[in-house]
This record gives sequence, C-alpha cells and structure tokens, in this order.
Amino acid sequence: MAGTFTMWLGSGPIETTTGTIQVQRVPSLVFDENLSITADGHTLPVTEIMSTKAIYLKEAALTREMGKPWLEVPFSGLGGNLGSTLAQMFQSAQNGNPLEQVQMLAASKNVRVVGTQVIDGVQTTHYAGSFTPSAAVSALSASDRQNVRPMLSVLSGDIRFNAWIDTQHQVRRVIETETLSGEPVTVAINITAINQPVHIAVPPASQVTTVPRSGAGGM
Repeated sequence: MAGTFTMWLGSGPIETTTGTIQVQRVPSLVFDENLSITADGHTLPVTEIMSTKAIYLKEAALTREMGKPWLEVPFSGLGGNLGSTLAQMFQSAQNGNPLEQVQMLAASKNVRVVGTQVIDGVQTTHYAGSFTPSAAVSALSASDRQNVRPMLSVLSGDIRFNAWIDTQHQVRRVIETETLSGEPVTVAINITAINQPVHIAVPPASQVTTVPRSGAGGM
C-alpha cells in the first residue's frame, strides 16, 4: 500500500505534518514514511522506517550528533509497555483483517451517504459520521481489539470522519478529527496504491547508531 497524508495538531494549527507512506506486508512488515513537520515557522524533514522490532529515524541534526545517517530505537528498549504494544500492533497489521478500518467506521450510529466521487480514477462512495473510541473497539474482532485499544484509549470525545470507499470496500480517502490530550487533531489520508509491489529495506548496520537501552527507556 502507498499513500499521502496530512496531520494538523491543535487550533491554528500548532503543528502540521505532511508526508508519504508505503507499507510492505510480505515477506515482513515494514513501514516507510517521509515526513515534513512544520511548527513555530520552522520545517523539519524526517525519514522514518518502522519494522516489527525497531524504529529507524533519519534527520539532519541526529546525523550530525550521531555521526551516522540513521538512529535505531529498538522496541525492546522503550519504557513501560510501549515497546510490546508497538510490536503487537505491527503483528496485527501483518496478520490482521484488511477491512479493519472499514469495520471501525461502521461503528458509527449516524453514518450517512454524502454522495459519490471518482478518486484517482476509482469510483467511490463518500460517507460521513462519527463514533466513540469504545464503539470502534467493540466493532473489531477480539485479536484486533487488543491491539488498537492502547491507541484509542488516549482519545477523548467522538471521532468524526469522512470516508471515500470503493466497490471493493477499500478505503481510498479518509479524513478523521479527534481530540488528543485536549487538542484537536485532524488526519487526512489518500491511498494511492493497493496491492502493488513495494520494496522497503531497513538501513544496514554500518549506517545505524542504536540508542542504548537506558536512553530508549525514557522515550
């Protein structure tokens, strides 16, 4: 899968993140994100690769400080239950139901059809509505429920959405607005490719500095 996204944090907004994302599911699950984060009038480009075991970050200041292009943060070194939670989420994404997101949207009690729209040459139906995080969790299978609960538990209030879904029940575009730590967050995602070949490789060891366990534990 490949797509583009924009995230607005806070009123104003306080921070805007734009970027592209690619997801490789076989032979192993890997995410590749190229981000541009803008806050306080400054823009920070960041490249991020996430495997089932670690997050790899590439950013100019980190490269200057570490002396190598990539910084590796192993899940096993993260504090509390964060590392195991992230690992479970990745395992769920690799083995999970591709209709999971549609199932969560179906938790809405007020979903309505807004109309139809062609997105990137694909005919879609535009839906709008809202749902509570607890209703979204209940709409999933037991295994999926366990993995998304930590993400949804930090949200408050309703999650409002607009979703464009094709005739194969694939989400082609979704815009969600939620409240995180008292601040509004809006995320817009456009899916540009589904079931297309993607090759993502984690950085070679020669280009990586690994965060010591003591350092990662405070993250």
